[in-house]
Amino acid sequence: MSLCCPWSMTNVLMAGTKGGLPLRASVEAGVQLGVQECRTQFRWERWPCPALHFTTMHMKKPMTRENAFVQAISSAAVTFSIARNCSRGLLEGCSCSRSTADRGRDWGWRGCPESVNYGAHMTRQLLDAVDVGQDHQALVNLHNNEAGRLAVKRSMRQSCKCHGVSGSCTTQTCWLRLVSFTSVGSALKKWYRRALKLKDSNALTAATSSLEETPQSQGMSIPNIDPRRLVYLADSPDYCLPNHTEGWAGTAGRQCSRERGKNVTLEERRSCRRLCRECGRPVTKAVSTVTTSCNCSFRWCCEVQCESCVNSVIKFTCGSARTHTSSITKL
Repeated sequence: MSLCCPWSMTNVLMAGTKGGLPLRASVEAGVQLGVQECRTQFRWERWPCPALHFTTMHMKKPMTRENAFVQAISSAAVTFSIARNCSRGLLEGCSCSRSTADRGRDWGWRGCPESVNYGAHMTRQLLDAVDVGQDHQALVNLHNNEAGRLAVKRSMRQSCKCHGVSGSCTTQTCWLRLVSFTSVGSALKKWYRRALKLKDSNALTAATSSLEETPQSQGMSIPNIDPRRLVYLADSPDYCLPNHTEGWAGTAGRQCSRERGKNVTLEERRSCRRLCRECGRPVTKAVSTVTTSCNCSFRWCCEVQCESCVNSVIKFTCGSARTHTSSITKL
């Protein structure tokens, strides 16, 4: 199912011959990547990152902390997608394209650090053009867009390859490379937790006046605010109750977790309290059995025999405040 974002695609079409269909495909893939990563990062949160929040219509809504994250993750994902395809030589006109690179060299392992600069430049041209108004909403949108691009740049890691006789490392070739987009999403989630609500209208008005003086190719961050902090204007609802117009179904029936261990995130450990109890819902426990094939062995010739193993699966969910079925245990 397509989750493509109309506000971004409109600007791709407006870009005309800047990149053509390969660029459009990169933007589409980037938006999909942003939606998927957003849902992963907010898996254990009340706000479920609905696809509706990635549309033009919703971009006109008050800028809450969650909308700030959507703005940043969208900008980051499109930057990442364009940069990745640029480094692979799939986008004509970028500095890493096959039309301009030396085909006799192995550009796959040599990398292309310039690709991120190209991705950031094109994202500014395509996405920042939405915020042409000289108002506070445009200002915070541009700041959060730039935060997303910064997260991609900061996620790059150095890789090196040794050169020399018999495996010696007399010389090295090093380059910066893109890593998994999950690291970008995790960084933006931290910046989301540290998001700053802007209240000083005078300071905002003064900062907004600089929009006309800032070239679109340079992006825009709010002066005197850490570019690694997302900014927002309006308080968020608690997301406990459903709001189908806004795209979320509330926390009734949401799965939570009681897993523990060093690899379990703080959000997952707190999920039953945050999703259920703080919303006035009980935590319910359901036990089911799952039969799987196990202890398989190969017999000559040519048969595989397996045993059937029965395992119990425990699932915790947020129940209704009023009704419980007899097959579900209230905790």
